[in-house]
Amino acid sequence: MANIADPAWQRFRDFISGDMRASTPRELAELFNDEQVTAKTIIDWRRGHGRPKLADLPRLSNKWTSSAAHHGDVDELFFARMLGAVPDADEALAHEVWLHRRVFELRSELRDLETSVRNSDTTEATGAIVAATTATQNWAVAVQPAIEGPDGLEFHVADYLDFRRVYANHSDASLKTERAELERELHPVLDRYGAVYAPTAPTQWRSAADSRDERKNDAEPQTHRLRYSVRHTIAERSPDRQWPYKHVPAVAVVSLTDGPWPADVAALIARMLGYGFFTTRKIAQGYRVNDEIPTSDELNDYRSRLHAEHLRKPWPRYVWAHRGTDVAPGRFLPTLPADPAHTTPQSGPLHVVWLREKPKLVNDLVKGRGLNGTQEAAIRHGRIEVEQQVRALSEVSEHVQVHTIDCESVGPGHDDRKGPRWDRSFRLAREAAELILGAGFEDVIEPHISELSTKRHRDPIDACMVEWLGRDTLHRQSNTAS
Repeated sequence: MANIADPAWQRFRDFISGDMRASTPRELAELFNDEQVTAKTIIDWRRGHGRPKLADLPRLSNKWTSSAAHHGDVDELFFARMLGAVPDADEALAHEVWLHRRVFELRSELRDLETSVRNSDTTEATGAIVAATTATQNWAVAVQPAIEGPDGLEFHVADYLDFRRVYANHSDASLKTERAELERELHPVLDRYGAVYAPTAPTQWRSAADSRDERKNDAEPQTHRLRYSVRHTIAERSPDRQWPYKHVPAVAVVSLTDGPWPADVAALIARMLGYGFFTTRKIAQGYRVNDEIPTSDELNDYRSRLHAEHLRKPWPRYVWAHRGTDVAPGRFLPTLPADPAHTTPQSGPLHVVWLREKPKLVNDLVKGRGLNGTQEAAIRHGRIEVEQQVRALSEVSEHVQVHTIDCESVGPGHDDRKGPRWDRSFRLAREAAELILGAGFEDVIEPHISELSTKRHRDPIDACMVEWLGRDTLHRQSNTAS
């Protein structure tokens, strides 16, 4: 009796018995040139009395696509594609994005449970990384906490981690090799707590790598450190259980550079709304090309593709941040619906907050970061292109609403605690929330803020946000009265 219950294998049978019907079983067996494929095997496949094992498909694909019967490249996935077992690139990326969502939602829930048992989430992350590092017996790590924030409201925003080999006999290895080996050994804990490679992150210590950088030509990038950053302010989080803003399904925060601090602004917006939060940078942290650390261009392209996928299918009740100069349609802002008049949004328009860098901020970034002419041109061209897309999207506000907020350049402050920049981030987040929620901003935000302020064990970031919003409200009321 023919076995045709599985439609995927029916496609394989149709290929052997239909597409290749001009060849005899013996001729097909000779084309496969495989000792396990005989004329009788072909007869059984044609009758549906048998089929190859899944584990044999790559070998058989190689054999078949190497034969004279196949016109094209050798492809070990040939039969797997025929069975529909290999998704196309868009489907694969969409599935990967969905897996990322489930992983960090479950991770966030686990972290919530851990925090309910012990209120030490910020120190627990770094402590776990340090413990895992020493357990390898191959690596040592130095830690510096970053205490920053608006003036008078400083809090623990991040930890900077410098890794070193314990044994000197590996000192000749390249930085790329060292990084790959470090991440192979520590990937689970680095990924879980959102540690991001940040070789130029500022610290107060002077390492051997810092000294080498100072001796090098100023034009050479300072990337000779195995330095990572654990940013507590932009840790991934899942949405609160309640959803009072059904007309705001999701929010994207975008910028051409990291000058406006898009991730921190987006994270603050998420906290104000009670939404989940993630960044394309964090999701792309584990991306590899043939098991190798990708180049900057490869990583930026992958992040842009991730962002495009989220613009196409945004996660409900999430705010995400993306930074990049790839402004092709659909890679920075959403594309126009094919038929806007006959396309109904699911619950409300996607809100996109564009933190538009003012010219002075771009100039300061070019000088301070040593950006080359190509990078500077990409930023300036990107701004022009995005402005044109914003004008086009303004005609379909029921599908997407783009809120443009100009971002000025501010200094780090006199004490390295970046008070002015944090003030700017809080101000941008509040302004964005006002634009997203409209006239009901105060009525919507106040209950949520009141709930945060009465928590028994307040998250330090929530505490800072509540205090800043209260201080800012008093300041604005005072200005209005005067």
